[in-house]
Amino acid sequence: MKEKKYFKYLDEQGNNRLRLIIRIDKGKILDIVVQFEINVNEQWKAVVR
Repeated sequence: MKEKKYFKYLDEQGNNRLRLIIRIDKGKILDIVVQFEINVNEQWKAVVR
């Protein structure tokens, strides 16, 4: 299984981002994860509602 990770920063300061993970096996997508994260005290935290 292959896993690809992408990050899209949403502001110029780099404090908000989307983390995208795609898991692929034999050319088929098994799982997609999209997570909004914020940078608090130099650590990335997942936003949960």
